[in-house]
Amino acid sequence: MANFQIGFAEMEIGSIILSDNKLSNFIPPRLFHSLSLSVLSLSRKNFSGQLPENIGDATEIMILMLAGNNLSGPIPVSISKIYRLLLLGLSQNRFSGNTFPVFSPLLAFIDFSANEFSGVIPETFSEETRILSLGNNKFSGPLPRNRTRLSKLQHLDLHDNKITGEVPTFLSEIPTLQVLNLRNNSLKDMGNLLGMIETPVTYSSISDMFTFSIEFKDLLVNWKKSIQGLSSRSLEIYSLLDLSRNQLLGEIPASLGTIPQTLTKLQELTTLDVSNNELIGKIPVGGQMDTMNDPNYYANNSGLCGMQIQVQCPEKPPSEEPQEDESEEESWFSWEGAAIGFPLGLFLSKAIICLTGYLVPAKQPNHLSFRRRRRV
Repeated sequence: MANFQIGFAEMEIGSIILSDNKLSNFIPPRLFHSLSLSVLSLSRKNFSGQLPENIGDATEIMILMLAGNNLSGPIPVSISKIYRLLLLGLSQNRFSGNTFPVFSPLLAFIDFSANEFSGVIPETFSEETRILSLGNNKFSGPLPRNRTRLSKLQHLDLHDNKITGEVPTFLSEIPTLQVLNLRNNSLKDMGNLLGMIETPVTYSSISDMFTFSIEFKDLLVNWKKSIQGLSSRSLEIYSLLDLSRNQLLGEIPASLGTIPQTLTKLQELTTLDVSNNELIGKIPVGGQMDTMNDPNYYANNSGLCGMQIQVQCPEKPPSEEPQEDESEEESWFSWEGAAIGFPLGLFLSKAIICLTGYLVPAKQPNHLSFRRRRRV
């Protein structure tokens, strides 16, 4: 087995994809002497020990997937020299450390989940980051507040850490953010997340950037008090927010109270249960949503309306202020007409006297016209 690994290390090969085999022992340093290696996938084996310090010598690597091994220690600083690195998957190992090297400015996919990393969330990731999975580690402290980075982020998973404080405002300003998983931390304030409500699906999935299969894990979320898995290959159709098991206080923001219209795009949707929430507005119509007509799925949401539950939606959204009764409205408009009409009539009278020399009585204010204007 060792000779087999050494033989590979001494060959100038562009791609090495050996996931799900029975290779074991350690990753030989000479493997990274190659200047032709662009793809290295050694996931789900029995490799142990630390990553070789000379990993940065293989400067042409674009894809590095080492998930599901028994690798430990810090990420070597020399990885900063791999300037073309696009995907880095190190999940389900025993990597540790509280400092991180500066990664490639092209790095878009990062999965460090299920390791033993500690300290604050690093700010060394590039602006090109699309998917950032740091869940199930030992990160602590507040979330970074750097607005200039992560502007293209689509998927942020920080579940099961020790993160404190509040959700930074800049997260709500990322227009591409669709998945935000902060489950099981110590967050106290979530703020507004308006950027997740109207997420434009104008970008392609990260897996579409490459011609071979990339090792994605399913996304585990807390749904109806149970952990459910969502296929990572179709995450672009979801807008997901998981803030369960934190220390959040206060009311749920009104911006999270509607059922998104994008659900009509799910052609294989068979069951949708949004019962026992505080949802408001019209239930989406079209596609599979027209078949979701079981009232139990929408129970205990007094603000919902739609054909699925046989509740007609108002043509216009209800006013936040209570409507005054007819008599009070009439009285108010009478005083309003007098207040506006009297000076207006006086002004017109003086203007006509100056222009024509004749005294013409001022026209009485038309209360009905004022009333109609206000209603419109």
